Amino acid sequence: MPTTATTTDTISVAGLQSLNLSSAADATVQATTTATSNAEASSVNDASSGTSTVSLNEAISAASGGANNTISSLGDGLISGIATTTALGSAESVLGAATAGATVATTSGISDITSLSVGGDLQALGKAINSITGAADSVGAAATATSSLRVC
Repeated sequence: MPTTATTTDTISVAGLQSLNLSSAADATVQATTTATSNAEASSVNDASSGTSTVSLNEAISAASGGANNTISSLGDGLISGIATTTALGSAESVLGAATAGATVATTSGISDITSLSVGGDLQALGKAINSITGAADSVGAAATATSSLRVC
């Protein structure tokens, strides 16, 4: 009896959102986010499909539809946002088609800062680290794998 194997994994991660920081001294803002999506499917007699999607991974950003970030420091300022994203979609089949996909839609270390004022030295690091893999394997039918990074 044919059996289709399908897995789908979709995640969204957000770190610090909608900051309103005002400091009379030195200010440090740091955020690190990690998003991992893994969808694996395996079938012997029929098709298999594994789809992994990370729709959002932002360390420092504005809330969806909300206020933007404002940072004000009379002293020195340190801003660090690091977003690490892994998406893996894999599919295996012996007799059927195998289709795999991995997508990362939006990823950023720092975004949507609308006002930044620092009276002293400023150190800023925004970093997005992405690993995106689509892998498909079939013995008796077509195997298709795709991976994509939409916006970074």
